[in-house]
Amino acid sequence: MNGMHVPERYENNVGLLTVCTRAVALTLSPEEIHQAYVDLRRKMRKQDPQNPDLWSTEVRGEKLWGILDRRAGPQGEDVFTILFPSDY
Repeated sequence: MNGMHVPERYENNVGLLTVCTRAVALTLSPEEIHQAYVDLRRKMRKQDPQNPDLWSTEVRGEKLWGILDRRAGPQGEDVFTILFPSDY
């Protein structure tokens, strides 16, 4: 990962580290990445039983995924990655 990252606190005071892939950082503006982040975080409130840690959205016609990896951060925080499906 060579994109941007944003640490924060969320559920049960567990840290959440948000990152995006290099492709996302190079393709979308910071405002568009923020738009994707806000939309994906809103969608995180409802989990899909088939894919409980995966959400999708579109920004400027580009499909983006948000994937939550629980306790995957360097200090045990959850990691939320914003990526293009082709980055997976």
